[in-house]
Amino acid sequence: MFYQFPVLDDEFVFQEFCKDIFNEKYKVDDFQIYKTKGAAQFGIDVYSLSTGIVVQAKKKKLSRADKTIERELLNDIDNTIDLVKSLPFQFSKIIFATTTRKYSSIEDKIIKLNFTQDFEVSLICWDDFNLYINEFPFIRKKYFPNYYYDKDQYPKILTFIPKLDKSQVFGRDGEIKIIKDKIFWGKSPIIINGLGGIGKTTVAKLVLNNIFDSFDHVLWLDHIYTEEKRHDDRNLLADIYLNHSALISNLNLVIDNDREKSDWAEIISNRLCNISGKNFLIIDNCPRHLHPLIDKLFGNSNWTVILTSREIYDGIEMIELDSLTIDEAKLLFKHFYSLESNDELVEKIIAFIGYHTLTIELISKVANKRRFTLQYLLQTLAEFGIDIPKTALITTEHDWVKKPMRHFEYLLAIFSLAGLQSEQKQLLLNFSVLFSEYITYDDLKNLLKIGEHDNYFFDTLTSLVELGWLRQIDESYQMHQVISEVVRKKEEVTIHQTWKLYQSLFDRLNLDFDKDPFLIRRFVNHAEIFVESFTTITMELAGLYNLVGLRNEDYGNFKKATYYYHKAREFYESDEDRYHDGLATVLGNLQSVTKTIGKIDLAFEYQLRSIAILEKQEELDFFALASAFNNLSLLYSIQGDLTNSIKYMTHAVSITERSELVEHPYLASCYNNLSLMLHDTGEIKKAVYYQKKSFEMRLRLLDENHPQIDEGYNNMAAIYHSNGEIHKAEKLILQAIESREKKHGKDNYKLGASYNNLASIYLHQGKLHEAVDCQNNAIRVEILGLGENHHELSKSYSTLATIKSAQGKYQESIDIAEKAKSIAIHNFPQGHKDIDMLNIFIEMNSSKIPKITDNQQGRNEICNCGSNKKFKRCCG
Repeated sequence: MFYQFPVLDDEFVFQEFCKDIFNEKYKVDDFQIYKTKGAAQFGIDVYSLSTGIVVQAKKKKLSRADKTIERELLNDIDNTIDLVKSLPFQFSKIIFATTTRKYSSIEDKIIKLNFTQDFEVSLICWDDFNLYINEFPFIRKKYFPNYYYDKDQYPKILTFIPKLDKSQVFGRDGEIKIIKDKIFWGKSPIIINGLGGIGKTTVAKLVLNNIFDSFDHVLWLDHIYTEEKRHDDRNLLADIYLNHSALISNLNLVIDNDREKSDWAEIISNRLCNISGKNFLIIDNCPRHLHPLIDKLFGNSNWTVILTSREIYDGIEMIELDSLTIDEAKLLFKHFYSLESNDELVEKIIAFIGYHTLTIELISKVANKRRFTLQYLLQTLAEFGIDIPKTALITTEHDWVKKPMRHFEYLLAIFSLAGLQSEQKQLLLNFSVLFSEYITYDDLKNLLKIGEHDNYFFDTLTSLVELGWLRQIDESYQMHQVISEVVRKKEEVTIHQTWKLYQSLFDRLNLDFDKDPFLIRRFVNHAEIFVESFTTITMELAGLYNLVGLRNEDYGNFKKATYYYHKAREFYESDEDRYHDGLATVLGNLQSVTKTIGKIDLAFEYQLRSIAILEKQEELDFFALASAFNNLSLLYSIQGDLTNSIKYMTHAVSITERSELVEHPYLASCYNNLSLMLHDTGEIKKAVYYQKKSFEMRLRLLDENHPQIDEGYNNMAAIYHSNGEIHKAEKLILQAIESREKKHGKDNYKLGASYNNLASIYLHQGKLHEAVDCQNNAIRVEILGLGENHHELSKSYSTLATIKSAQGKYQESIDIAEKAKSIAIHNFPQGHKDIDMLNIFIEMNSSKIPKITDNQQGRNEICNCGSNKKFKRCCG
């Protein structure tokens, strides 16, 4: 710390001291003693005409009671204010200089006087003088020779300063300007705060590079917190000092090996704090518990202090560094990677890395050295994460020694877990297997099963934010994906270490999706990261893989759903006798997703295998069997085999009615499916019977917002339509569309069936324009969700062709029917009743096109067939 200089004993020496101090402070030479003792001094002891300042120097005996000294000073101030008004020259400011400490009553008095007098009134106590003594070598030499060093001239650069390659720096101009402005206005110390590897050291170098010429002495200290060595508060600063051997030499110090480290820390600090001039100190990677000590050591005005730290300390001015912008990150990547250019792929790569500065540099250098294409790099990152298997020895500006190493070794080195308590490490483990997004405090408590007494959890969470492991916005918390991967690598996390989190994710994904899809959506991303965080799949993880696939299928992410189902299937197949239930379930789910994406043959294969597994079990699972036959029936329905479709659906209904599911929404679904199949065969009365049964059961068992209620409205509308009750049908279908749009948005493929039904109703009513719009909407959402060759599109195009035919646009109707036919052939190359019906439809519409010769109609006229095309491009 800087020395606390002893109070001057002699009154006249104190006056002389004030004169010299103010000449130094104001950089003038005309502060002088005013008259001699006994002459009319009008209450002042020192004055300067050039500055317009007068000084009353009050040296007090400090051995007396504070109340006595305080009372004397108040009287002195009152008397002086009266006397100075008689001075024979003009002045603008009076300073009360005293050897005492600051008293609150005196400060209050000075503040009030500034409101009532025509001149400025100021107070300087001995603590203030201490700062000036430290600042001015001349004062120390004259009045405190024991504290003055014969050689007060030191090199400008007191330690090694790391070099900066400006060509490798992108962005950060805004942060540099803010820091320079704060330094200009005297803000110190300042912390440059941010995630490890985000660029704090680089910003500190840039600041130093910008303001180097403005300072007389520059000191750069670096602290490295190693796994092997933990520093205590007492010796931490000494370790930082003594690791910079040039500093000892440049300060003209000789190491005494018999002295304690803490003594040397004080000696070095005192020498530094008594260096004159404007001085600049940077401590890179400064730990939080050292910040108050730094403030105390370098609290005097001639030292500007910049600290870089990933940790947060509330009492110091902080500049927080965020990730690079997309454009800055792209420039950084392209600086080190020069093999090819593709902005779209580069953006995906840097987004995967989370725009983390050091990782971008490391990955781009590895990719360039190994000659990876951008597509290969992106695929490798997606498969293996940042710790990709193919790598190379590289160096980085982050490492002053420039020792070549693997890119992930750099990241492991800068994110040391040394010093963390077991509770902190446990919480980091849980964050490391979650998706890198901000998670609310309440969601964290629920996921980790924290009870009402959450003080300890809150304190642990807050400590990780303060230490720079987590980021916080309001009441939400996030771990950067780079840190997540490093933590998983360091700790080799297992499912048993994160058991509560596993249970929470499983329970949330296992909720009734139709009941609350939005609640589940919040946790799907977390579950995806969780299951991929472990090198070995267990039975518990296989179950979660299956659930993650199920939820992705619900949200229309069919490719991802298939991937997760297969991960679960591979585990169950490793011991089919033991895991037969899980295998049957996941095969049924694979059937569902492959059916949805139009791979009907493969769906049959999965479903028949699932049924075979279920039927050979000693204890039959009636619900699983009913579900399996239901799925098989729907596959036959898609193929147009209504005989087998009705047969297996009836079987599913029979099993369900004989089980404990007799009052269950699942039975309502079976009734619904059977009704639709009977409707297609023309058995309208039976269809109406089962549809009403289904709808009444759903209304009885489900709440009004359940998606199956929407399905009931949709299908009841189809029944009413068949019975000629058009208005009832229209009302129900509009109700179903409105509800589905609210739940899923206007672009969800599940709306296609409702739009199809509404178009059919408009066609029946003769509202052909509205029917076309509605059917086009059905086709639009189905293409978005299912692709252009899905078998459902064949039906939708068939309906549109029928509407166009009703409009008299026969050629356009034929073109659309041909498109429907090509899709049907693509999905059912072995043949399908829909293909036969489309052939008949095309032939009928072809016969309706009038045969017109060139003499009867001009080739450039609109064709009479209703296609709205020119005759020469249509029937001509």
